[in-house]
Amino acid sequence: MEEIYKGKFLHYRKTGNWEWVTRPNDISAAVIAAVTDKKELVLIEQFRIPMNAPVIELPAGLVGDGDYQGEQSSNAAQRELEEETGYYAKNIKKVVHGPVSAGMSDEANDLYIAWDLDKVSAGGGVDDEEIITHLVPIDQLHQFIDKKQAAGCALDLKVFVGVYFLQKEGLI
Repeated sequence: MEEIYKGKFLHYRKTGNWEWVTRPNDISAAVIAAVTDKKELVLIEQFRIPMNAPVIELPAGLVGDGDYQGEQSSNAAQRELEEETGYYAKNIKKVVHGPVSAGMSDEANDLYIAWDLDKVSAGGGVDDEEIITHLVPIDQLHQFIDKKQAAGCALDLKVFVGVYFLQKEGLI
């Protein structure tokens, strides 16, 4: 393995003819598929520079980043859910660990499902994040996505993975 470039948040590497990126310090992310008692999927919308568009996605965040070094993934999931959406989950369960983009990065995420939510703060993210929370009735998810895509939003496909696991656990 050859290190081609070392940035603050990503390292660019080459193995044979394959070029890929990695995060320093083996940082990963926790992703949360949360559902309210009214069977509403908790989604967020935020502008993502690489996409040059707002993206509809599940709440998520880095595990052990910055002041949270050594943090457990489950703690990051709970923290990120609250920071981004203002919801605290009385029940949260890790359901899968897997790669994000296996051909481009070695990053893998932990996906959690969360239910029995309490609204404890405004949410919206931290620092310069400008996160909009959407509560989408599960029976209106496809219409919501169609409307958002027509308005220029991109869709993070992990939304559907989250829905799959919420359905598998009988929560929606």
